[in-house]
Amino acid sequence: MSVPLELDALPNKTLDGKTLAITEQGVASGSKAQTLTVPVPSGQTQMVVEYGSGSITNGFVLVEASEKVVKNASGSIWLLRMNSTKGTWVRCDDAFGGIITSDQGSSFARVGSLLYFTHTDMKIGCIDTSATSLSVTLPETINTLLAKLHREQPIDAPYNVQAQLASDNGTLIIEYPDANWNALYYAVDASGTVLGSLRSDKTSITSFDAKGKQGSSINTPGSISFPSIGLFQ
Repeated sequence: MSVPLELDALPNKTLDGKTLAITEQGVASGSKAQTLTVPVPSGQTQMVVEYGSGSITNGFVLVEASEKVVKNASGSIWLLRMNSTKGTWVRCDDAFGGIITSDQGSSFARVGSLLYFTHTDMKIGCIDTSATSLSVTLPETINTLLAKLHREQPIDAPYNVQAQLASDNGTLIIEYPDANWNALYYAVDASGTVLGSLRSDKTSITSFDAKGKQGSSINTPGSISFPSIGLFQ
């Protein structure tokens, strides 16, 4: 999948009449590219693509937009739903002033219809992309866990460390360093309940159950990576 990451209007102009084109190219030899072209919402001066998942026949694109030709205008969040090669824009509520990106670059993870993302204020937000009326929520239990991890971050960290998100087998994975910069990976369900965790250091990867009891360990250095179902980040 490919899509312009940003659309900008000329000074004192809007993007009215402009379109956003999403192109899908199959991996099989000889497959033809398909392109979905959708007019951008009216009144916008800038549109920045933050995340996408699925395909042009069944997927979505998350966009952060600026509207009105005035200085310091508030932003807005839009979801482009793609279904059977048709695109429909749905506006999300203006949580965070319409700005979802973090100063460190937001991390995204999709679990079913739920899209999780990190934000500058050390929170994890969530959007149910299948909802009729879209809104940003701040899952309480998940953010309680994140606050605990933040308090235990390395004391020599020059800034607040942002969590990295991933998903695996229908669960949200939250990655965060411990006090010694070892990577911790927590698997949580939609309610925020911890299902288990992994700790990766320079010599091994160790598992822990939901209550923190240590399980098995394998001797292998390095980090853990999870497959992404996102189109682009």
